[in-house]
Amino acid sequence: MGLAREMAGMMTKVAGVRAAMGKIEDAVEILACVLADSSSGQQLVTESVLISQMAEEALSKLEGELDPDVRAAAYARGEAKSVEVAAKD
Repeated sequence: MGLAREMAGMMTKVAGVRAAMGKIEDAVEILACVLADSSSGQQLVTESVLISQMAEEALSKLEGELDPDVRAAAYARGEAKSVEVAAKD
């Protein structure tokens, strides 16, 4: 479970980079994937909050950046992926 936890935490940070690059739809998809993963209920050693809280905070910062339909579609795609698959994308 440790590797999955670290991967979910890393993917949350990758989503932040994608958002900074203007790839908001990709970022939403990644964050939805992280939130759907059971490891997101854990905490990284280097952080004081749960992975899910980190992902939710990042997702809330992207609120309004996309058309609601585009955001919903990206979120649905992310929920359908495992963190491992998202990391390979």
